[in-house]
Amino acid sequence: MAYKTLNLDLAKSPILKSIVYGRIGDSDMQTVTVNITSRDTPVDLTGFIITFEGITNGEKTKVFDVDGISSTDEGLKKGTFDYTFPNMAFAVGGSYEIAYFSIVKGDKRDTTGEFDIIVGSNADIDAAQAETIITEYNKLVKELHAITDKYISDSDAKFVDMNKKITDLQTKITQYQNTVKNTVDSAVSTINATKDSAVDIVGASANSAIDAVDKALKEFESGDFYSKSEANSKFVGYTILQANSDLNDITTNGFYSNRKETIINIPGDSTGTYFTLTAEFTSSGLNGTQIYKESVTNKVWIRSRNNTNWSQWSLVVNDSEVVHLTGDETIEGNKDFTGELKTSGNPIYGVTTNNGWYEEKLGDGFYRWTQIFKVSANIAAASGSLYNSDTLTIPAAPTDSANVYRAITILSAPWPCWSSYFATAGGFRLLSTVVRAAGEVTLEAVLYGSKN
Repeated sequence: MAYKTLNLDLAKSPILKSIVYGRIGDSDMQTVTVNITSRDTPVDLTGFIITFEGITNGEKTKVFDVDGISSTDEGLKKGTFDYTFPNMAFAVGGSYEIAYFSIVKGDKRDTTGEFDIIVGSNADIDAAQAETIITEYNKLVKELHAITDKYISDSDAKFVDMNKKITDLQTKITQYQNTVKNTVDSAVSTINATKDSAVDIVGASANSAIDAVDKALKEFESGDFYSKSEANSKFVGYTILQANSDLNDITTNGFYSNRKETIINIPGDSTGTYFTLTAEFTSSGLNGTQIYKESVTNKVWIRSRNNTNWSQWSLVVNDSEVVHLTGDETIEGNKDFTGELKTSGNPIYGVTTNNGWYEEKLGDGFYRWTQIFKVSANIAAASGSLYNSDTLTIPAAPTDSANVYRAITILSAPWPCWSSYFATAGGFRLLSTVVRAAGEVTLEAVLYGSKN
């Protein structure tokens, strides 16, 4: 069972449309979760009749379906429900001409933005021919048949109950006439047939039931319906791009889509397979904007044209892909900052290298340099019980260093160790309390100072 989430807004923005894929013969296994908002604010759907409305490829089928809607009271309050597509929704191969959801409560009606449905073909060449399905209306007709049959079987004693149910049906038909715009003739024929059957069987005792049906028919026939041309004029159409089309040539307002054709001048890092393009240009076509939306990844690029010059495609990043000015965030990877970094107004100084030294800026004009080095130390002199090494020197000073204060730490030495050091002309000497042989000593030199 396939699941997908559709985020649809009653503002009916024509860009960034989602795509649902199906195949001829799919039945009751394609379910989507739908979130309905009004300008990004969730809509409370409590008490609304929710209907999927769509026209399949080539206008072969018009689908009006409420049976596939399922939700909970909590979900409706949040504007969320699930919808399972029926078999007839995938009876015609190709892309839907239009698909959306409508919501109706009393005399109020609104529709969501559109989404794409692409129906793939299958190996069955005898797939059932598509027909218009209006599930809510068919359900009402079935209920009317059931009520009439029950009246016949239960006799006049249950006629009052039957009349109440017919009155309820009459109310539902009146409410639904704003949604079903093109089925008047079929509705009249079907309900008349049901009425005539009831007259033949029930006779005079069913007069009140027939009157109720007649009243419902008159109200239904008085509905203000759209003609086919009027309905089609309300649908937003897409121009299908042909192979090797050049996006640089599209300078006319409109909506365009590609279905795996090779297209020229798409964004460099786009797959170029399934995408939609929105073009908004001046009447001359010299100045305008193109918005490119990739259906598979949901990435969006934008570019503009000024006279004959096209700008580069720019990727529109999501909110989760940028660094925000407030809040806690984790940023991965190495970053190279060329300016000065501060925290709470205090500079954050980095570590660089300077003539072999690790250089740290400790404050305004003050530095610390650190270097670990090795020397060979020999006993050169003795003073009482103390033994001095020969004169040692640290590596060459850092570039531009001035006013340097020096500190040396003995990191490792052969046992018994040199214990300390003292400055001497030309460098420094190590100090030990025992006689020892020559050996390699690892030292750490730390310099503090400023720069010229």
